[in-house]
Amino acid sequence: MAAMSQLSVADRLEIQELLSRYCHCIDRGRWDAFPDLFTEDCRLDLSQVMGLYEGRSGLQAFVDT
Repeated sequence: MAAMSQLSVADRLEIQELLSRYCHCIDRGRWDAFPDLFTEDCRLDLSQVMGLYEGRSGLQAFVDT
C-alpha cells in the first residue's frame, strides 16, 4: 500500500468521495447502496458486536438483518 504522501491528488479525492458516500449511506439508511462501496473480497469485521461479514454477499446479509 502506498504511503499517504505518495498518493496523487486524484487518489485523495477518490478516497474522500468514497468516505463521503459511506457516511451518506449510513446516515441516510441507504443500505441498498452500501455493499457497492466495497470490493468483492472485503471484510466488515464487527465481530465483537454484530459479527464478521465477508464479500459483497456478506455485506448484503449484514444490511438485510
